[in-house]
Amino acid sequence: MIVELDNADFSKCRELLNEQGQLEAKAVVERINPGRIFVDNRDNPSSGLIWLGNNDGFVFFGSEQNEEFINKLNDLIDNIIIPEAKKVQLKWFEGV
Repeated sequence: MIVELDNADFSKCRELLNEQGQLEAKAVVERINPGRIFVDNRDNPSSGLIWLGNNDGFVFFGSEQNEEFINKLNDLIDNIIIPEAKKVQLKWFEGV
């Protein structure tokens, strides 16, 4: 199951980000920039997806071999991402 983290728990993802990775993703995890984080496990995440707060796109992070997370992505997109994106009139997105 994929769950959304509370802002107070964003730091749980800090070690999962690529050190040379997306600066925007780091800013969300550090709560400098707005955004939402969805992970495979609320207490001990190993994979996740950051929805950048400026609706600029999505950044995947963590284990790329986490089959349980990968298999649940379509449900997340269909049931959370698409309805929320429609509310702010987004018609497409970019995933990195």
